[in-house]
Amino acid sequence: LLALLAMHTGELLNVDWLLENAWSGDPPESGPRALRFHISQLRKEIGSADLIQTGPSGYRLAVPGAYVDALAVERGMPAARRENDRSIAATMYADLLARWRGEPFVDAAPCAALDHEAERLAQLRLTINEERLEALLDSGQSRELVAEISHAIAQHPLREALWSMLITAQYRAGMQADALRSYEQMRVLLADLGLEPSSELREL
Repeated sequence: LLALLAMHTGELLNVDWLLENAWSGDPPESGPRALRFHISQLRKEIGSADLIQTGPSGYRLAVPGAYVDALAVERGMPAARRENDRSIAATMYADLLARWRGEPFVDAAPCAALDHEAERLAQLRLTINEERLEALLDSGQSRELVAEISHAIAQHPLREALWSMLITAQYRAGMQADALRSYEQMRVLLADLGLEPSSELREL
């Protein structure tokens, strides 16, 4: 319930929506009364009745967006993208990644809405890490990034952006043969799936 409220910080969430999602499509017969009970318990657990507000048709979590890591990360991304100094930008991206502490919602009950949000946050994390690596590459690092990018590829082998950065880092580090082998490895991987490298990657 807290996770659902935190996902939509500041928004008034309808009672029916909360019942449907907090109980994964099988809300209790007592419905709104059960929800009121759990909201009351949650307020006691948090230690403040003011943080969860009651509205005309539902409830909202009334905390600043900076208190919710996911919102703080998303609001911090534009500044990192605007930063012209790529070394500073890389540090800003690293600070955003530091907001992750484990996987999202691992201690929450199964819930489709949370599963969807967890997948979105996983993709966001990948994107931020790729942009951090790209910023480091732009700032002049190359050989020292090869191992880190290779590790990221081992975890996410179908991310073309990572392959592109690996090939670029290897080339700039004077490892042209390795760069060509990396491209061939990626090409074979995609071919096994009936796919081809993008035109940008082929040009690289």
